[in-house]
Amino acid sequence: MELYNKILEYFLTKGCQRLQVNASGMDVFYQTNLEQCTVYWLIEIYNGTEILNDQYQNIKRQIETAFFSKGYQKVLVYAILCTKNTEEALKICRMSESACIVDMLQYRLMLFEGQARDENGVFRGLEQLISEYGRLYFATHGGQDYSSQNTDSQGNNENSWGGYGSDYENQRSQGTHQQGSYQQGYGDYQSGKAYQRKNGFFSGVGIVTLVLIALNAVVFFYTDLSGNYNKIISEGCIFWPLIKFNNEYYRLLTYQFLHANISHLVNNMLILAIMGSTLERHVGKFKYLLIYFLSGIVAGIASMSYNMWKGLFSNSIGASGAVFGVIGAIALIVVVNKGRLETIGTRQIIIFIALSLYGGFTSQGVDNAAHVGGLLAGFFIAMLVYRKKRGRIRED
Repeated sequence: MELYNKILEYFLTKGCQRLQVNASGMDVFYQTNLEQCTVYWLIEIYNGTEILNDQYQNIKRQIETAFFSKGYQKVLVYAILCTKNTEEALKICRMSESACIVDMLQYRLMLFEGQARDENGVFRGLEQLISEYGRLYFATHGGQDYSSQNTDSQGNNENSWGGYGSDYENQRSQGTHQQGSYQQGYGDYQSGKAYQRKNGFFSGVGIVTLVLIALNAVVFFYTDLSGNYNKIISEGCIFWPLIKFNNEYYRLLTYQFLHANISHLVNNMLILAIMGSTLERHVGKFKYLLIYFLSGIVAGIASMSYNMWKGLFSNSIGASGAVFGVIGAIALIVVVNKGRLETIGTRQIIIFIALSLYGGFTSQGVDNAAHVGGLLAGFFIAMLVYRKKRGRIRED
């Protein structure tokens, strides 16, 4: 791919030496400084499933051993994963102290807090290269998807870098990248169907999002089938006199898991599955939960405040306040990322929010105060917890 080739040229311009490897889809550059050697290990994993974490760790150890054998006292290996599937690549990064991602779809460098140290400005310059390439590409292609090109100039089998028994085979056919296999001195690993990404709706849903959906479903069916529906709703809903005078603050949490009927539940959970999973990928599990529950609490406060102001004595239930908080957080991240987050753009998120609010204001029995409160809460909470510095995505 053209961008990958430009990255290879970049490391040469930074004064790095190129280590010959016998692996297609991998390139290794290094810089030396007295007794220290810094290694930049580039890996093409466009589908994200071409390499398993165990394979990654074993090859990294072999690279470290190769340089230690040359007499260096300290060897730092930074893995740079070039991929179109950042979700799969993140699984490797979360298990590694020194891995980053080049997103070949959104043209950004994803560095993670506490991982890559940029002592020589290598990553800062790399980020500038990728960002500039992305701007030029979208300017000339109208924001279309970047399709893979079969221009693997580095795919020649060069001399082995150490005879440690590593051999990486990555089969390519007209830009379609199939899963490869590694034969290593530590044992044989074959990536096959067992490791392919599962198809289906739930394959793209984050684990925290799945847990939230499951909890909401369990509570709903228990409430509906227990025979105590009215009692459970009355004890868990938002009802401002009980919160204000009886200090039943727990209701600001419990109301989020109660739903009036199956359609109420399904509508909220469908939006959560899509939007929540996107937010979970970009802020991490802890911050995602923080945004979700705090938005739900603020939405509840907005609801009871509105009812107090209007002198209304209605109750409120449902996860929609928290879900609107998720939407608000995504809106903030879209803004921070200059109008683009995966397949979501500024226009799409504005239209989605407008239609969602319009549907609420034109319907009966909808707690619009909670929706607006949750939306604003999610936006401002994300402003506090989400940081994008020089293109970095911070992960918990």
